Parts: sequence; structure tokens; C-alpha cells
Amino acid sequence: SIGRDGFLKMAKDIKETADEVMMGLASIDGLAVVGRPHGTVFAIASTDPAVDIFAVSEEMHARYQYHIELNQNPNSMHFTVTLRHVGLAETILDQLRTSFAEVRAHPDKYSKGMAPIYGGAAKMPDRDSVADLVVEVFDKLATF
Repeated sequence: SIGRDGFLKMAKDIKETADEVMMGLASIDGLAVVGRPHGTVFAIASTDPAVDIFAVSEEMHARYQYHIELNQNPNSMHFTVTLRHVGLAETILDQLRTSFAEVRAHPDKYSKGMAPIYGGAAKMPDRDSVADLVVEVFDKLATF
């Protein structure tokens, strides 16, 4: 058992790591934290209209095996800092920097992955159509 002191130390370390990552994002031209998060969960958006944040997420997965959830309105990556990230803020920032640069240099690299599907749904003005599209896609994928 880690006890109360152990728990508080882990919580402090996780929060400090999240803060380091969020502050470090300011040094990456084209990426920004959405809003002013107070915890260890935050969203990262592209401020460069030419760089699709969903493609950055796919690059993070392909290159570093990250599994990052995606958000809409605004399009962003949902990032959760946990105990396994403690001490790795600079590594995470380097990986974000590298992935962003790769997508910026090769914007068509993920034109056939999940990024255009998710991004297309985010741009649809009729939200009911999005629901219909999701049902249709899963119906086609779930044929056994």
C-alpha cells in the first residue's frame, strides 16, 4: 500500500508533469493547449490551419505507439498525463514536436487514415448526419 503520503506524492508528480507539458507546448510553433486546464487532462490543438491535429495524432500513434483520443469543436487531441508519464515531459514534447513537423512537411501522409474521416465529421454542419454516418460506417465494419 502506498498510503496517503505516497498517493499525494504521485498526484503532485503527475500534476507537475502535466504542467511541464502544457507550458512546454508554448515553445512548439503551431501547437497550443485549448483553454486553461487545471488538472492533468488537457486538449492540444493545431494553430496552423495547414496542419491537421488528427493527422498529428496518427503520427504519434505510428511513430511512438500513443493512443490519443480526439475531440471536436475545436478539433484537438485529448491528452491525459498519468503516473507512467512522470519524468518524461521533455520526451513527450520532443515527440509532439517531431510528429507535428512530420505532418507539416508531409500533409498528405495521413490522407487515407482516420484523420480525414474524423475531421470530415467535425466539419459537417448537420450533426444528425454525423450520427447517421457513424452508424453506417460501423455497420459496414461490423460484418462478420
